[in-house]
Amino acid sequence: MRRCDIGGQGVLEGVMMRAPAMCGLAVRKASGEIVYEKQPVTPISKRNKFFGLPIVRGVASLVDMLGFGVQTITKSAKLFDEQAEDYKPSKLEHFIAKKSGRD
Repeated sequence: MRRCDIGGQGVLEGVMMRAPAMCGLAVRKASGEIVYEKQPVTPISKRNKFFGLPIVRGVASLVDMLGFGVQTITKSAKLFDEQAEDYKPSKLEHFIAKKSGRD
């Protein structure tokens, strides 16, 4: 059987699916229209050699995916409710996004 490295998570009114090199987001807007977005992704272990070391890789990947998940949920909330343009991330969201390189 062939290995499949695809995972995902539920977001507000939609779903995010992530493969090793690409991430897709589908969100149903308040009007009923479905909006699709895709973007390339690079694992943190490929961006920096230090983060590729065995023990460090797990912790770095956890923090990276946490930041990516927060970013994706925030993006889905903005797509769902376009009147939420005045939304500002909390200090924790901003900290996680900054530390994971997603700011």
